[in-house]
Amino acid sequence: MNSKILLPLLSLGCAYRLEGPKPTLEADQAGTLCGDLGRPQGVRGSGLSPMVIDGATDHPGIDLPDVCLVQVAEADGTPVADAEEICLPEQSVRWISQSEIEFTVGADSGVGPGVYDVLVRNPDGTEARGRFRLTVLGEGPLVFWVDPPYVYNGISTQIIVYGSALGEIERSGTCARWSTFSVTEPSRNFWKPDSP
Repeated sequence: MNSKILLPLLSLGCAYRLEGPKPTLEADQAGTLCGDLGRPQGVRGSGLSPMVIDGATDHPGIDLPDVCLVQVAEADGTPVADAEEICLPEQSVRWISQSEIEFTVGADSGVGPGVYDVLVRNPDGTEARGRFRLTVLGEGPLVFWVDPPYVYNGISTQIIVYGSALGEIERSGTCARWSTFSVTEPSRNFWKPDSP
């Protein structure tokens, strides 16, 4: 056979690329991390598919989908344009099924306070993003205890919160979210909100 015909045929055979399903993410998913980096976050969707690598060898493996974070806003809400992807290491990603994947943001990941789009990229390069927002809050106050320890719905009660750096609650982007209270006497170690 003529080598000019055989060479293009052989190169076509080697150009085959594996393709998997195109991932999609369910809409309106969100997560918040507050000094608890290392707490798993779950993403739901479809087509979240790992691939077998080196399947015809003595040492086959599995290539999991990549999970990357792209910052879209600072902690104070200022938009961020053209941020670099921060892809999490494979040991921080846990594939559960075609419809769910879990990831953990470690303290050494380089992720700072802000709002991030979560991007999931299958091993074949297809990706989905823009449907899961992860908010990473800065370090905030440390609560020691609350008095009274129980509050009953519908009963007006004065609540006192004891802790450290409680004056930081007023700052934007800290861990504490006290949406049901308004502060009357914030200080560094004693915080007394109005009754709900």
